[in-house]
Amino acid sequence: EAASQAIEFLERLGVAFDRASQGSFLLGLEAAHSRRRIVHAGGDATGRELVRALAAAVRRTPSIAILEGAEVRRLFVEDGEITGVLVVGDGDAVSLPTGSVVLATGGIGGLFN
Repeated sequence: EAASQAIEFLERLGVAFDRASQGSFLLGLEAAHSRRRIVHAGGDATGRELVRALAAAVRRTPSIAILEGAEVRRLFVEDGEITGVLVVGDGDAVSLPTGSVVLATGGIGGLFN
């Protein structure tokens, strides 16, 4: 049940899962599964499609600020909770109040094209 709810949520965010001509999911049989139960998006590019849709959803959310190329110098913590962040971008240090911080430092996705 949790998987189907997660897939529905991802579809609402814009993930284009692969579907058969009649509209049902194209389910793959992988690993040691006894039946077809794997959904894909864009064939073998499921990860890329998930990142595309999730990044677009983040960009559409006005309460989220994306600071690309910014260097985090300090997280401000009070009573065990994040209250702000000190970032440097373009040479200027800026202190930003916040209730949440996501440090997305990249990865090796797309290393092999």
